Amino acid sequence: IPKADPIQVIEIHIRNGEGLRAALARESEKLGVRLSWSLKEDRIASRDMVFTGSTRDEILNDILVAFRLPGYLVQNTGPLYIVKD
Repeated sequence: IPKADPIQVIEIHIRNGEGLRAALARESEKLGVRLSWSLKEDRIASRDMVFTGSTRDEILNDILVAFRLPGYLVQNTGPLYIVKD
């Protein structure tokens, strides 16, 4: 009986003192997503955090919720928009 493929876990790291915009730009690029940031605030306070999940969309959604960011991901290969309310 063949073994089931293990679920791939994706991790996004945000470091203490790092601007959230820079962290999301760096990490989303690794996931094949371009970041489009339209907020006045460039440096949203963060601490050492790791977001994990089995899909790119799941992780990006968790980050948006955790930081209460108004944003959305366009289609499967489109940009991640962080927009004004």
